[in-house]
Amino acid sequence: MTRLGGRRAVRLAADGRLADVHVYWADAMGTSYPARVSCALPDLDAAAPLPITTALVPARHAYRAALRAGLEHAIAAEAARIMTAEVALTNRRIRALKDRLLPLLEEALAAVELSLDETERADIDRVRRISGSRPQPADRLNSDRQ
Repeated sequence: MTRLGGRRAVRLAADGRLADVHVYWADAMGTSYPARVSCALPDLDAAAPLPITTALVPARHAYRAALRAGLEHAIAAEAARIMTAEVALTNRRIRALKDRLLPLLEEALAAVELSLDETERADIDRVRRISGSRPQPADRLNSDRQ
């Protein structure tokens, strides 16, 4: 179109009216991303000035279709970029948990279990001393029960 009538022809064809574009956002798993777009294009009215070239009418329709397709592509590309970044961030967090935090927690758990075992043994020993009983060998206990 610009080859036939120049940029002036394109500006005149637009008649100074602009498209109204609105992007709608959605949330998924705590991440906002562009979900869809609406585009309100100015009406092609019959009272518009006569086209400077014969290519102006099909060019208008082509520009309108290209604008809609460009908007759809832009929001899809941005949504993909946002979600890809979020997945990468989540993977880094998972690796940090597995490589750093989980071993520390397992070590702390082992220390707590060892401390509980020692406390339990000490409590059993204190109870035996208080009651005055002596630990009996396991074979003698089994023979007494029979």
